[in-house]
Amino acid sequence: MGGGAVLKANARSQNEALDAREMFDGIKVMDPEATLSIAKKGGFGLHDVPVAGGNIIAARDQKGLLRFVVGELGLYGVWHAETFGKEMTVQSTDFEEQKLLKRAEQSGYDPEQYLLWKNAKARIRRTLLGELSGSEDHTSRKKRVLFVPQWAYHIDMQMLYVGNGAFALHSFTEQHRLVESFSAEELPGREAMLKDIAALQDKYGAVNARTKALLEKHAFKVVEVVGAFPLKVNSAHVDRYHTHQAENYFCFVNGIALAPDKVVVVHDDRKGRHKLAARAFEWLQKALSEVDIAPVPMRERFSDALSYMLEQEGGFRCRSTSFPVTWHRRLVAVLEEEKREAEERRRLAEQQRLDVGSAAVQRLKEEGLYFERLNESNVKTLAGRGMLERVIAVLREMAEEDPLDRNSAVADLLDE
Repeated sequence: MGGGAVLKANARSQNEALDAREMFDGIKVMDPEATLSIAKKGGFGLHDVPVAGGNIIAARDQKGLLRFVVGELGLYGVWHAETFGKEMTVQSTDFEEQKLLKRAEQSGYDPEQYLLWKNAKARIRRTLLGELSGSEDHTSRKKRVLFVPQWAYHIDMQMLYVGNGAFALHSFTEQHRLVESFSAEELPGREAMLKDIAALQDKYGAVNARTKALLEKHAFKVVEVVGAFPLKVNSAHVDRYHTHQAENYFCFVNGIALAPDKVVVVHDDRKGRHKLAARAFEWLQKALSEVDIAPVPMRERFSDALSYMLEQEGGFRCRSTSFPVTWHRRLVAVLEEEKREAEERRRLAEQQRLDVGSAAVQRLKEEGLYFERLNESNVKTLAGRGMLERVIAVLREMAEEDPLDRNSAVADLLDE
């Protein structure tokens, strides 16, 4: 929604050499009518918390509570910004000195770094929850902001909220099983890929396990799937030049849930070139059916959808966004008001049509042209088009004709 500006939902980059549009694009607003509507209602304002949209997922748990799942790299981004980007007063703490030292040591930080880490969490919570952040119990299972570990640079490259309180989580074990389901003759490079995936499981299996445990602890159902096909990961990014990567890559978890029971994923195997992706999609359909969700392949806009996902490293879901709750409330208010205004316009238009139609019928009575079996609906429609005088002229000319013929002549005017 909105205008030609960018709402800085994803903030500024701390690296001047990096084009901010590449990672911190925010929300582009194009429609001038919606722009005016939102501007009249106060807009949304700006903030400068550098968390990419792909590292925030808004999701309702199985009990209907709206939560925000945030990747821990988002915390590092805020921490880096505050440590190296600009001066900032470290928030005060109620910790006793010894307790603070113990907490910091457990996390591997010195006390000041630990407070900056806690402060980064607080800033993200404030951005997402607004005034609700002050009453949030961060130790409760009902807390609304969950910070999860990640092996991908964006969490929407490793997990997908599918709706109905459920997440699809990429599993290296399932990825390994997928490759094992092919023979060496069917899948060139099979043994090398199995070795690569085993290495990823050794390195990141604990990350996935912790993410799954956190989500399940907070009332989410987790379905483990072959959600992507990385073979080597460097600094949280898929190595697109690694052997066998380009011809086999796919990514389903960078998708978008559509209420009530669909999720759109990027997939296109109409040419039959991607054996792994085709079988993985079949497995995805089966796995998500357990939570009553059906994946819908998004293919019409992509000449080669799977290559696109590798080149963009996502580029589908992460170019949408998750709204903070304050924005959500304003959006709902905007949409409700727009709905009321549209309904009022329809009501007035209908009333005007009825008024014009009634006046047209009354005019025919006054002119002595009304007859018992007159098709009033056609007369009212033509009157609404400004053709009442034509109707009068036709009825005068055919005043002595059969009523059926007069109605036919009036109906013929509808085609003009």
